[in-house]
Amino acid sequence: MQIALQAVLKNISRREVEIIYCAGDLVVYAPFPNEVIDLLKEYKIIAF
Repeated sequence: MQIALQAVLKNISRREVEIIYCAGDLVVYAPFPNEVIDLLKEYKIIAF
């Protein structure tokens, strides 16, 4: 999950995206939950 998320975020960062929202489960059963949360913080992704 973390590798796929990093690839998506890298692709998004090449575009003129101002805000990223997360409306899904990122850490429920996925490996590396702390690293995923760190990526959310790093990219200032709004999760609800």
